[in-house]
Amino acid sequence: IYPDSVHYAIMGKHLVSGNLQEGLSTFWPPLYPLLVGLSSLVFQDIETGGKFVSLLAGSVLVIPVYSLIRVLYGKDAAFIGAFLVAIHPTLIDYSTALLTESTYTTLFMTALFAGLKAFSGGGYLAFFSIGVMLGACYLLKPEAIGYVGLMAVLTSCTSLLSNHLPPSEVLFGIMALVAGASLLSLPYILFLRRATGEWTISDKFRAHFYPSESWERKWYGLFEGRTT
Repeated sequence: IYPDSVHYAIMGKHLVSGNLQEGLSTFWPPLYPLLVGLSSLVFQDIETGGKFVSLLAGSVLVIPVYSLIRVLYGKDAAFIGAFLVAIHPTLIDYSTALLTESTYTTLFMTALFAGLKAFSGGGYLAFFSIGVMLGACYLLKPEAIGYVGLMAVLTSCTSLLSNHLPPSEVLFGIMALVAGASLLSLPYILFLRRATGEWTISDKFRAHFYPSESWERKWYGLFEGRTT
């Protein structure tokens, strides 16, 4: 399995056993390892449990894709889009890998569909739900936190330009969006603050932007005195 997969599996094993010190990482976000750990309780095997999470997410992906395309382009186009997703080789590969891509793609497409529905008349609860989904996306891939800001901008532009909502309701919708995202993302951000000593959305940024720290040795090398 992939190097990242090993860390996801080990973290998941620690998380379900209650060992947060070993189960949380500043480099790998925690949601996928948690799902892997929970799935392993059913399958009694951490690798099989992790692959089942990806397989389930990859199978469900056709539903938000079909729904999103149907709203935008109609039933025929939606059927073609869902069919292409179902047979796409790369998506199939990710659906059988112990990696975050399959779960992230499905959750993000669901957030897009929910956002489209919210723009057409959703209430505060709809925007809050979108925020929760984007917060979950952040706990799968840290860069997804940027979509919270983008969704807030789109909410402002769509609502104000169409003139169907007063500015106060637009503001409350954005606040609901941010509150939903913060509900899931803020605890991990506070953990990162305590663990790294600085405000960041992930230790990946420091590792990639400052290669002098030998991030490959730090995250992929052997631990001193250990076999991992």
